[in-house]
Amino acid sequence: MVVEHVGQQIQELRVVRGLGQAELAEGLGVDVSAICNIEKGRRSVKTEELVLLARQLGVSPMAILEPESFVGKLSVAARHAGSATVPKVSRKLFEFADLHQLLAEDGISAPTVSDLLFSPPQKITYESVAELAEKVSQALGEWDGRNRFERLAQAVEASLGVDVAVEDLGKGELPGAAITEREFPLILVNSAYPLTHSLFTLAHEIGHIVLSPSGGFVVDPDHKSRGSDAERFANYFAASLLMPADRMRTMIDKDSVALSLVEIASTFEVSYLSLVYRLHNLGMINAQGRDQLLEIGWHGILDEAKRFDGSLPESVRGWATEVALRHRPGDRPPRHLSTRAVEAFKRGYISAAVLSQLTFVSEDELWAEYFEEVSLAKDADEMSLSKDVIQYPDLPFFPDEEFEDTAQSPV
Repeated sequence: MVVEHVGQQIQELRVVRGLGQAELAEGLGVDVSAICNIEKGRRSVKTEELVLLARQLGVSPMAILEPESFVGKLSVAARHAGSATVPKVSRKLFEFADLHQLLAEDGISAPTVSDLLFSPPQKITYESVAELAEKVSQALGEWDGRNRFERLAQAVEASLGVDVAVEDLGKGELPGAAITEREFPLILVNSAYPLTHSLFTLAHEIGHIVLSPSGGFVVDPDHKSRGSDAERFANYFAASLLMPADRMRTMIDKDSVALSLVEIASTFEVSYLSLVYRLHNLGMINAQGRDQLLEIGWHGILDEAKRFDGSLPESVRGWATEVALRHRPGDRPPRHLSTRAVEAFKRGYISAAVLSQLTFVSEDELWAEYFEEVSLAKDADEMSLSKDVIQYPDLPFFPDEEFEDTAQSPV
């Protein structure tokens, strides 16, 4: 493929990625002169070379071939955002973006998103972030309760129009990322981490989407790090969403602080570390109190709570001793993208293999579901495979129940 814009796009992505021509040449197994000629449009790029180049640059091959496309513009924005150091997370986001672009070009568009997204306050302060978190919580509806992670994920998809994907990418990878584009907003959570950690990551990524103008994506450092202003405000948004200030203040019993902390952590399903820092940020404890609680630690607080009341209340015992420490969220496909992909599959636009990879459902199950639906349609003399046939509860990878407990212990 000898196209001048291909070479120009490779050069731009290489520069913002911080790679020299020699590094790119070594990864491709060619001389530096070959990379120079490719970038100047004097040499063609073979298909296998395109795949290797895309992998080195941390982008999709489509982003190189079509720089003005959704994925192409997303690639440049992502590289400028400094996210090139986390290839697995980046590749996963581009897989979703690639599929979105393919479906959109076939006329299967993403849903309209909420007006709350991509409309940050004119002046972003901790106060304005807390107010925005309250508005988002109200827009999400009744999402609070046990198994908050799945409830929040479902509410975000239903009320905000933002896809939420959860997948085990390994503990060596970062906990989360987000595509912050109005055309196709998506949150990716790495389920290799504990449930409390993943819940905060999900809320943190929501913060990025509502606090950012549309454009690019964010691949975060761990949310425990201070990072940039954007990271600090996303952390504050997450804490405000998950641990509302008014409820926090009413739940502390000064006569039984340890037991109160256990009950708050259990109610909100947050980590002890997040809880302690939230107490400090709200001015409910001073720096000395924060440091003392951190030194005592979660197991120490559990012991204190047991000494006060003899044993932990039944309502928090299992969560405090098992779920908070051992469980992680279940993997889940992005709901809107999956539903669009099902429609594309039924129209013959994508293969069962593509749909299977996206939805964690085997190809055999997908074909069985497809043929069963066709048989039912024949019986009803309705052979149309239009979108009206596709309903969420009929999909094998979505639960029939309103909320399903997907928490599971790591292997």
